[in-house]
Amino acid sequence: LILSDFDRLKTHNVAKHVCGLDDVGRFKTRATRDAILQHSPQAQVSCYETDLTGDADLLGEIVGTSDLVVVATDTEISRYLINEACLASGTVAVYGGAYERAFAGEVVRVIPGSAGCYACVRQRTSSMIRSLSPQQAFDYTEDEEFQAEPGLGLDVGFIALLQAKVALMSLLRGADSRIGDIESQMVIWTTAARPEYGKLFAEPMARYFVSVPRSSDCPACGDLAL
Repeated sequence: LILSDFDRLKTHNVAKHVCGLDDVGRFKTRATRDAILQHSPQAQVSCYETDLTGDADLLGEIVGTSDLVVVATDTEISRYLINEACLASGTVAVYGGAYERAFAGEVVRVIPGSAGCYACVRQRTSSMIRSLSPQQAFDYTEDEEFQAEPGLGLDVGFIALLQAKVALMSLLRGADSRIGDIESQMVIWTTAARPEYGKLFAEPMARYFVSVPRSSDCPACGDLAL
């Protein structure tokens, strides 16, 4: 496993993170590495505490040596850059993200050469779903009157588990496995009803499969892409 994140674990991360208060202040990569090794001592885990969006060569190297990339970043620019790196190396990528306060979320799988890329997905679904919300920064240990309302860790966990399952399905494609696979490229999961956002989010605990074809005018994988 190769873990990349330049951020350190903060108290407000703990409710939605596999690591706990004992790891606050540590790099998320190293704290997560230790958690992995507690369950799988024979795992091989490498850590990079680097902002890969500013190091195209390292990003390309990591992506190019990976069987699959699990994308859990919280900025669109990072996702577009990873998308381009994965297309260049032919590496499968599985993106996951929660919408506003985790009332719903999505998992997007991009198999280069098959259907649309991440940029195609964003282009085709921009009018159907809301943009991913940036994380809210707050520290509940310092502000007794904080008013932030982040998504429940349980709801975020649903999306993370779906992302992990799709990643496992992708790694086992073509193998003699009972895990199975899905034909759709995108899975949308709702945790709470938000009918004001459209019919797609009218019911809680619902899931939708979405297929997104390649867009010929996509700047990343379209006919004119360099």
